[in-house]
Formats: sequence, C-alpha cells, structure tokens
Amino acid sequence: MYDEYFLDLVLNLVHSKDSSLNNLKNLASDITIIGISGVTPDGKLTTSLMDEVEINQYMINESTSKNILVCDSSKFYKAANFKIGDIDKIDIVITDDNIERKTIEMLEKHAVQLIIV
Repeated sequence: MYDEYFLDLVLNLVHSKDSSLNNLKNLASDITIIGISGVTPDGKLTTSLMDEVEINQYMINESTSKNILVCDSSKFYKAANFKIGDIDKIDIVITDDNIERKTIEMLEKHAVQLIIV
C-alpha cells in the first residue's frame, strides 16, 4: 500500500505547476484519483482551474489500472471552462446518494462503475 512518504512526494510534485508534468512523467500510477468541477451531459470532464488540465489529462491517460473520479452529485450536468477528458476514461465514480437517475444511466451507458457513499 502507499505510504505517507509517497503521498507527500506526489503532493509536493503536483503543487509546483512548472515542473509538475515533468515530475509526474517519472512516476508510474496504478490508480489515479481525480476531482473535477463538472461533468457535462455528454460525459466531458471539466475543471475551472487551468493549472489542473495538463496534469489531470496526463494522469488519466497514463494510469495503468484504474481511473477514479470522486465528486459530489452536484457536479453532474455542469460544465466548467476547461476540458480534461471524457467519462469513458473513468473506471469508477464515487459520489453521494443525491445522484439523479439520468446520471446513473449516463454512467451505465459508459460502463462506469458507480459507488455511492
């Protein structure tokens, strides 16, 4: 399992924007966990933070096992300024129990596992 040192290392790497992407290229990620600002009705993952775009895109595309999206249900059917990727790249969504039926159907259509907490 990941230890505290590894988590501190990753957090330090992603907090310095200019070198973040280069630093991440030296790491291998089995599991990527991201948060987003919105998921559009057609499954586009979006963020309002330009600094997150390249890092999240890289992490989603380079993950060797699973991509996990963690967000509350209010993020669905909303769009932010910058596209990160598509819901098809996500394996698991973890969200709250206020998720709407149409969102569950959209996730099922894209073969995304849903975990409600």
